[in-house]
Formats: sequence, structure tokens, C-alpha cells
Amino acid sequence: MPNKPPVPLYKPLDRVMESQKITMATDKEHFHGNRKRYSARKKGIIRSEAYKKTFKGGASHFYYDVQWDGRTHTDPMLQNRLMLEEN
Repeated sequence: MPNKPPVPLYKPLDRVMESQKITMATDKEHFHGNRKRYSARKKGIIRSEAYKKTFKGGASHFYYDVQWDGRTHTDPMLQNRLMLEEN
């Protein structure tokens, strides 16, 4: 059975944030106490309609142009890396 086709979940001007970031734990002294800077999620606004990119293996994913808070330019982000912001 084929997988169901992907569907765009968000619309332009939706407030979104990054999904949970993964923190790598190590035993190195350099990383001791510095893990806090990786745990903050970026928040922003979707500035474009969803567009689809197809990869080499045939998998296709939706991307959005997101303008993060405090920035003037947009960054392309995968749909599965975004979630609606909790108010």
C-alpha cells in the first residue's frame, strides 16, 4: 500500500516555533554547563505558501519560508520541524 501524500499544515502569517531540539550530551569539559544555549526554540511567522521539494529517493516534503523574531530575512524550514506556537 502506498503512503498517504503529504499535506501542507500551515498557512502564511501563522505563528510557529521550532519543534523540540535535540541536545547532545557529552562528557567533555567544554560542554559542561553550556547546554542551556541549545534548548531555546526559535519563534517566528510563516511568510510564504508551502512549496514541495522532492529528494533523490522520491520522498517529497513541504517547506515554508519562516521569518524568525528579531530577523529581517526568511529561512526555509521543513514542515516536520515546525509546530504552532502555544499562547
